[in-house]
Formats: sequence, structure tokens, C-alpha cells
Amino acid sequence: MKLNLTILETSDIHGSIMPIGYGNNKYAPLGLAKVSTFIKEERTKKKHVLVIDNGDLIQGTPLTYHFVKKQSYEENPMIKVLNHLNYDAAVVGNHEFNYGMDVLKQAVKHSRFPWLSANILEKQSGKPFLGKPYIIKQYDSVKVAVLGVTTHYIPNWENPAHIEGLTFEDVLQSTQKWVSFIQEKEKPDLLIVSYHGGFEKDPTTGEITENLTGENQGYEICENIVGIDILLTGHQHRTIATNINNVLVLQPGVNGQMVGKATIVFEKEAGMWKIVEKKAELRSVEQVEADQDVIELIRDYETATQKWLDTPMGKNQG
Repeated sequence: MKLNLTILETSDIHGSIMPIGYGNNKYAPLGLAKVSTFIKEERTKKKHVLVIDNGDLIQGTPLTYHFVKKQSYEENPMIKVLNHLNYDAAVVGNHEFNYGMDVLKQAVKHSRFPWLSANILEKQSGKPFLGKPYIIKQYDSVKVAVLGVTTHYIPNWENPAHIEGLTFEDVLQSTQKWVSFIQEKEKPDLLIVSYHGGFEKDPTTGEITENLTGENQGYEICENIVGIDILLTGHQHRTIATNINNVLVLQPGVNGQMVGKATIVFEKEAGMWKIVEKKAELRSVEQVEADQDVIELIRDYETATQKWLDTPMGKNQG
């Protein structure tokens, strides 16, 4: 008896929904409208599909800036789209804090999916500040755990007022703690870590590629933590689909130009599910048509943004 599970990852979308570049408003092969078509097609073809956003979602384009600064709409357009697409979970990225805690919490409030970040804690309670460090998903009798962690380097960049009352635990230590906890308590058939962070070493050679500040710890996670089957990454805007120490690794670039896809095949042996195949790949949305449902969904937001962008700032009297 076999079961196939498809995991789809987006990361570092940075406010991109429309397939355009806002610098010139010309077509660009990116954005959630295209990603939407890809996700819907995968769900049509596959029975079991798990969809995760790995962070840096709500900041990065005039659309998201205008929403925060100028519009009266209550629901964040990025959340509106992810809700429409029935995402299973999202992970907090470092740029989620850029517009302040109120904007982030409002986005979380309207999300019909959980936000995960096991290592960002409330100082007073010591608990994950958004409540959920991980989720459990069930596919027939296959049990899947998804743990979310975020680069703990955020205090080095962020406005202190935006992260007031928060503590950022070391990702490696926090991941080790939670992986052990999940293995003991939940005993999942598949353990996914969705990490808004990247790699401090070359994924192929293991050679150090940057100063070891702790900003990126992906390689160390794969090398030192036993029990992780898949590591979803981001933050660096790189395109990675590989295997490190038998951990399947994905990083799908930036702005929704690609979707990370992991395919897992389980087989039941002596009443237990075992992973018999796993594959990582990146799928470009360049040749994918934009989903008109998504474009219609955010039409009012986009129209207001374009009107604002076209507003004259002044006149040259020379």
C-alpha cells in the first residue's frame, strides 16, 4: 500500500501578486496570481497536497505599502489571496515586522491558516508569540508534522519598537528542542521544518560561504539535527532543490517566480508507514497563466495603488 504526498512551498513573495514589475508596470513572470494557477493544477492532479508559505509575505511592493499607509481596507491583500488558496500554514519572515506589530497581528487575525514560529517568544510568558510552534496534518493515516522557525538575527535589523516584548531564540537550539519534542510526543511519519533562513555553507560542498553570524543556519540544521525529513528554506532569495545529509532541501527564489515542490512516497510495511521515495524540484511559473480569480480578488487594492502611483508629486518650474 502506497501514499503520495506533494508539498508546495512559496517563500519571499514580498508583496507580489500581479505578474508585473512596478518600476515600469510591464509584464513580469512572477507573483501569486501565477502561483495560484500552479497550486490549483497540482491539487487537481494530486489527492494529497500540503501548501506552506515560508515568510516575507506582506512587505515588498507598492501594493503592500499602499495598503498599509493609504487604504482603509481591513484585510491585507496578501492574506486575502492565501486564504483563497487554502494555504495550510505560514512562517513568520523577518520582513513581516517591517510595518510594525499591529499590521502583522492584523494579518494573522484575518488568516484562515496558522502562522508558525517556534523560536520567537513573548518575553513575559516565554511562549511562541503567535501561539503555534508546529502543526500536525493527517493524510489518510500518514501523520505529518510541520515546525516553523525564523532567523533569530532580526534584532540586528528591525526597528526595536516593532519587536518590543519579543525574544529570539537561536534557531539551531530551538529546532533541536522542538524536533525532539515532536518526535517523542507526536511520532510523525514525516517531519518538515519550514525555516525562514538560508545557508551559511555551500549546499553541495559544505564550504563556508559567509560570516557565521547565525543569520543563516540551514546547513548546520541538516548536519546536526536528527529526524528532519524536509527543510524548507528562504530569506536568501536563492533557488535550491537538493539533499543534504538525507534531508530534502528547497528554496524557491523570490517574488513568486518559482514554487518549491517536494514529492514524498510512503509505503506501509508491517503496519508502519515508511518513506520509500523523496524528490525536490523547483517549478517556474513563467509559462503559467495568471489566475483571473486572484486578479479579480485584489482588483480594488491594485486600482487604488496604481492611482496613487500616478499621482503627480510636483512640477518642474525650470
